[in-house]
Amino acid sequence: MTAIFVNKHFSFLLKPSGNIKLARGLRIAITLGVSLVVGQLTANPNIGLSVGISSLFFLLSDAGGFYSTRAISLLFTVLISTGLVVLATLVSHFLFFKLILTFFSLFLAGYIALYGHPGVLSGIVIGLFTLFTLNLPSGGWEIASQRGMICLLAGGWTMILCLGIWPLNPHLPLKKSITQCYQGISKYINQALNRSETDELKRVSQLRETLQNARQAWTLDRKLRLGNTRLGEAAIILIQDADNLITSIVNLTELVQLHQHDSQFVTVCILVDDALEKIALFCQNLVKLLGNQSVSVDSSSLKRIVIAIAQQKELQQKTIADHAEDYPALVVIERIVSTLETIIRQLDCTAITVTQVKNNQSISRPQKNKIISEETETLSGFKITSGFDPLRDNFTFDSSFFRHGLRLGMMTTIGVAIYSIAEIPQGNWLTITILVVLQPNFGGTFQRFFHRMFGTILGAIITPILWIIIPNSMILESINLGSMILGFSLVPFHYGLAVFFISIFAIGLEMSRQGGNWEIAMVRLLCTCVGAALAFVGAFVLFRSNEKEQLSAKLVKTITASHDYFNTVLSVYLGTTPYNLNVIIKQRQKTRLAYFNAQAALQQLSHDPYTSAADIEPKMTLLIYLHQFSRSVSVLLAQLEHFTGTEPHPELATFVDGVNQFFPSLVNAILTETLPPALPDFDPAIQSIQTHLQTLQVTRLEEFATDQNDTPTRQFLKDYTILGIELNQMLNSINSIDSTAIRLTSS
Repeated sequence: MTAIFVNKHFSFLLKPSGNIKLARGLRIAITLGVSLVVGQLTANPNIGLSVGISSLFFLLSDAGGFYSTRAISLLFTVLISTGLVVLATLVSHFLFFKLILTFFSLFLAGYIALYGHPGVLSGIVIGLFTLFTLNLPSGGWEIASQRGMICLLAGGWTMILCLGIWPLNPHLPLKKSITQCYQGISKYINQALNRSETDELKRVSQLRETLQNARQAWTLDRKLRLGNTRLGEAAIILIQDADNLITSIVNLTELVQLHQHDSQFVTVCILVDDALEKIALFCQNLVKLLGNQSVSVDSSSLKRIVIAIAQQKELQQKTIADHAEDYPALVVIERIVSTLETIIRQLDCTAITVTQVKNNQSISRPQKNKIISEETETLSGFKITSGFDPLRDNFTFDSSFFRHGLRLGMMTTIGVAIYSIAEIPQGNWLTITILVVLQPNFGGTFQRFFHRMFGTILGAIITPILWIIIPNSMILESINLGSMILGFSLVPFHYGLAVFFISIFAIGLEMSRQGGNWEIAMVRLLCTCVGAALAFVGAFVLFRSNEKEQLSAKLVKTITASHDYFNTVLSVYLGTTPYNLNVIIKQRQKTRLAYFNAQAALQQLSHDPYTSAADIEPKMTLLIYLHQFSRSVSVLLAQLEHFTGTEPHPELATFVDGVNQFFPSLVNAILTETLPPALPDFDPAIQSIQTHLQTLQVTRLEEFATDQNDTPTRQFLKDYTILGIELNQMLNSINSIDSTAIRLTSS
């Protein structure tokens, strides 16, 4: 029984968690090597070593992904770390101020994890610099400015290496798996055009397999990161877009193959073949865009084909006349037109996302359509969300990130107090252990605790032995350097093994400074034991009750908050409630907080080695499309600033009623783990609103030509044009949420 328990709960010590990152080790070697060489050439070897070690830390904050994200993250980390190094140098000899600085800087380090993977890595590096400096001898402005200058030099060198000399693309496997989805769609279409009905199920199965491979690649990519990323969000959207496209295209090809021999469909089949060729070409161009090639993605020719098919329907409707038995053909053509229109909308949305990925832009909703150039600013103006909004929204004890920041700040402050009062040498080893072991959830801390102890114990035993049996200092220094490079390369692969090599480097470096004093190894072991114990106690005792909330419950809260946010805003458009900005802002903040808490819970789930891809990916997809839905609501909120209260189109209430049916049933499906009911039919309401808007746009152009300014038509377009655009985006999000919920509850 004991053996089964140990095997179940400690098997993570023997399992790798990712791949060996040799490229990271090579970058570290170049970073440190160049710094040491420059230090020797300028007769400042100590400064060269300090710049090299500092650069090594800054390298850890390079989160990869979008180029702009990497630049902002690195610059933020360098500036904040430099400021804290200067401040820590000035106050480290005053215990009270030392503890105050420790708490607030480490609270910040834990709190900015709400910015996803870049925030997590930046927080770790900021914490490392603060804790290292607090353990150094204090100094005045001269020493503080010297240390600050070393940080700036190291940060500048790191940014040059990461953004100029070595702009690596760590997401290449993920991008490749996504391109395979769209290549698979193009290949499937080309096979379908040959009218071969044999092995149809096999081809569809292969197409679905590319989706599964992409989702597994996304899951692996996420497991190697400590939070969400913008590119990760884009990837999951593109995978879901491919899923939506596959469903529609397979339905279309099956529909055409079923009726290809009917005389009424001769012309329609030819037009559908043309449309499928255009769709295949569109997908190929999406693949080229993902490969950073410059190509045009335009659906205008596809739209003309759809118009031609719709005209065929009108022509046949006149021809059929009283022959009722031929009317089913009209229904089939209508389904073909509707499916193609759905595919076009999906392709346009996907093209925007791919273009944003190619241009390193954040993933947002499409730009507003222009109706009349002079009226564009009035019709489409809205406020950009500030990057500081997440900090404000999560500054509450209800936020998992806020609680983690408090926990980390409190435990590292206790650690600083212990080594300062007890006068433990190398006390920063104690606090750094707390920083890297204490995770947002108890399960993650449990694993880090044993990984850290495992690696440190082995390192503390092996390093003194190496110093005894190898008398040559050059060989020992080479071992130190090699251990550091290998250790940081192994962090994603196996944290315990990485700690072993990093311990050899840290103990060996300090032993070389103190003439081979083997007691350094015992100090390292002692500090690690105390720090790991404090981290374990902090995770077990501090705010743990709130962390036990399950992800499904947080998803339900996010769904409910998004639904309430939608009703709060749309009720103003419907005229059922007055415009109260304070009430709406509070609901928006509640929705954002629910999203961040669900994201934090998902992060905890993804770091559990027993969690499979099937558990992570659907929940993340659901969460991202809930976020997309709320973004559309936020656009409508911004538009309320210009809203004048024009009577809405009657079908808007129908759409809202459909949404109010959908979200409660979704919550019930997740809570009961049953399939959600059929999605309400939103298309008639959306089509009616869009047709009405298009008619008014034509009318408004005529008014504009005769210098008619303040007309009811202009007022209606001013109030509802943006809403008409965002309704399509909401419907796209709802469709994706529904299909994801089906996968989630049926697994």
